[in-house]
Amino acid sequence: MNSVFGRFSSGIERTAPDVNFFLPQFAQYLGLARVPKPSKTWVVLDEQADSINDDIFFVDPALSFWGDIPASYHNGGCGIAFSDGHSEIKKWLSSASKLPVRYSFFYNVPFDAAARQDLQWCLERTGYTDANTGQPAYGY
Repeated sequence: MNSVFGRFSSGIERTAPDVNFFLPQFAQYLGLARVPKPSKTWVVLDEQADSINDDIFFVDPALSFWGDIPASYHNGGCGIAFSDGHSEIKKWLSSASKLPVRYSFFYNVPFDAAARQDLQWCLERTGYTDANTGQPAYGY
């Protein structure tokens, strides 16, 4: 599930005031009515099997590789469901986004230009908005 949705608790409840746990400058959506662009905000996606370590998928704009890895089970693509109810298969452009299952969690395959385009596509649909102003970030 997209890390901008719901509560995240590890003893410190930063999401309670609608602030993202990982990137506190951005909003956390505690209800679908708060999502500014439902047709452009994904809720769940297929995660690559080696990457499944918790119940969230965090798209980190600061990394130069995938932290949580999207799946590519659908002919190089990933199933994604959006908060307005529609779904898509996103075909990844880069081999760094189409990683095979190896039964090992740590990949850290560096982004090439195509993988940066894949990351940008995800960032534009993750729903990052400034927690104070509501301004969208990363092309959202």
